[in-house]
Amino acid sequence: VPGVDISKNPTITLKDGSEACWLFVKIDESTNFDNFMTYNVDSAWTWLSEGVYYIDAPAADGDVNYPVLKDNKVTVDEDVTSDELQAVKNSDQPKLSFTAYAVQRVGFNDVNDAWTEANK
Repeated sequence: VPGVDISKNPTITLKDGSEACWLFVKIDESTNFDNFMTYNVDSAWTWLSEGVYYIDAPAADGDVNYPVLKDNKVTVDEDVTSDELQAVKNSDQPKLSFTAYAVQRVGFNDVNDAWTEANK
């Protein structure tokens, strides 16, 4: 339905006892995503590069959850028509994919170096 918020809960969890780390999330959008939906990244995350965000996460004392999306939602664009939605209903639906990475903080004072390491 155009203009409707859809609840989504992509969350990255650092488990109890995890070391301080650079925590990354890479958000991949399907090629048609922007034609149908919008979202905002939670304010805890800092933009690094196209589709990549990070948190300088302290050591975990208990499980620590980091939601990826602001208010845990995506929003269907208000200008999307019923015909457009029906056209992608069974085939090319808009999608978001999330991939998490963690690089131990020790030895990496620069987030860019840590991201390079995460991609090896």
